[in-house]
Amino acid sequence: GDVGDYQISVSGIAATNYAFTYQTGTLTVVPKEITVTITPGGGTYLGSITPASAVFSGLIDGHGADPVITYSGVANDGVSYEGQPTHAGNYTVTVAPSTGNYSLTGTVTASFIINKKEVTEPQQPTSRDYNGRTQTSGLLDTADYTVNDPGQKDAGTYDVECSLRDPNNYKWTSTDEQTLLVPMTINKIPVTAVPYVWA
Repeated sequence: GDVGDYQISVSGIAATNYAFTYQTGTLTVVPKEITVTITPGGGTYLGSITPASAVFSGLIDGHGADPVITYSGVANDGVSYEGQPTHAGNYTVTVAPSTGNYSLTGTVTASFIINKKEVTEPQQPTSRDYNGRTQTSGLLDTADYTVNDPGQKDAGTYDVECSLRDPNNYKWTSTDEQTLLVPMTINKIPVTAVPYVWA
């Protein structure tokens, strides 16, 4: 039978020298303990994300149970989303049986991780020769990042700031920082000094 309390009663016993008083009893059926193996799944933001799955061990033949999987936790952006997460963050998977006739022993949770999508760093711009005017790197904003490049007039190397638009769900390939510094070089103009001899 299913888990629960069942009343037991006795009647119909007779004997010449005995008077019987009947009392009811209670039969308690407790959940059967089973274990679960969890495959946590996970993936990458805007990429392939595999749902968590679980398999029970110890079920009674003919009395099955399905794993009920729930997700908890908040995304990197601080928002708690319902259902299977799709935003980057570290979450927890919890498994329970679909029927109260079973109880789980051992580990019933696992980590469900969605990694940030990697953004390729912009290539270092080609160096320019000094021309007396303010020059920029030529790097432009994209859907993934913005560029802060006020330009430089004098010869030397300066940094162009490239900042991720959504650092909660995106990361640079080579660093976890939101802002990447890309060097831009303005070359000095070579000048040849010719000695002048007074006659």
